[in-house]
Amino acid sequence: LTKLVPSTASAVGTDTITVLGVGFLPPPVGYTCQFAAPGVTLTSAATFVTVTSVTCTAPALGVGGFAQPYTVTLSRTGAAVQSSGLVLDYFPQVISMARPSGSSVSSPPLYITAAGLEFGH
Repeated sequence: LTKLVPSTASAVGTDTITVLGVGFLPPPVGYTCQFAAPGVTLTSAATFVTVTSVTCTAPALGVGGFAQPYTVTLSRTGAAVQSSGLVLDYFPQVISMARPSGSSVSSPPLYITAAGLEFGH
């Protein structure tokens, strides 16, 4: 594995990540992308594109997950994991902002829904 394009992803998931390298095999060989950080491992099915690229969708971080670097590895069905130390940086994302009915712009509260935030820092 040589490179991730792009090298960042939203904490809500759905970003397509292209894993570049050499020697990828076409179907029926299957691939899985694994995203790992301390205490967290997420997986996503990968799709063969060419002998030098495979794509996968960066998974959503989920409840309790926060934006931090995740090491990406690629495994092939029936073969060892290919790891290169490539890192995908997740970034927090605001999902929505709303004020309760009847409140004015100048009065609190403002409710913010976001993904990938770490509290206490």
